[in-house]
Amino acid sequence: MEEKNENMAKAPTADATEQKPQEEGRPTFLTVLCILTFIGSGFRTLIFLILLVAAGAVSSWLGSIPGMGDMGGLGAGYLVIVLVLALASLYGAIMMWQLKKMGFYLYSGANVIALIVPIFMASSDFSVWGLVFTALFIILYGLNLKHLK
Repeated sequence: MEEKNENMAKAPTADATEQKPQEEGRPTFLTVLCILTFIGSGFRTLIFLILLVAAGAVSSWLGSIPGMGDMGGLGAGYLVIVLVLALASLYGAIMMWQLKKMGFYLYSGANVIALIVPIFMASSDFSVWGLVFTALFIILYGLNLKHLK
């Protein structure tokens, strides 16, 4: 029994000065928000890119339908603008993933503008659900601003 106590007494103990400080990383909440944004903005980017590439074929097909010759009011210019806004939103999320504060401003600006563009360019109604989700994500990202540099 005495031998066991001696071995235990000789066991190395970690000194407070020897312990490595824990690295500050990306908070889990910010990680989840970024992943959700990667999915949403990535999907929007893909859809608008496909629509832009297919715009010529779709335009000629819609031209055969009365009143739809101009793609129902959505021209290639509109598709380019919403594609750029989706890419800006995605890039803002990538910057926040890298803990850069500028990403928050880029993401917020792109999404607020994306709410307004359809009203002026596509003569569509204001999207209440779009506003709710945009405001929710901007607020949630805003709660993580203290972690961004």
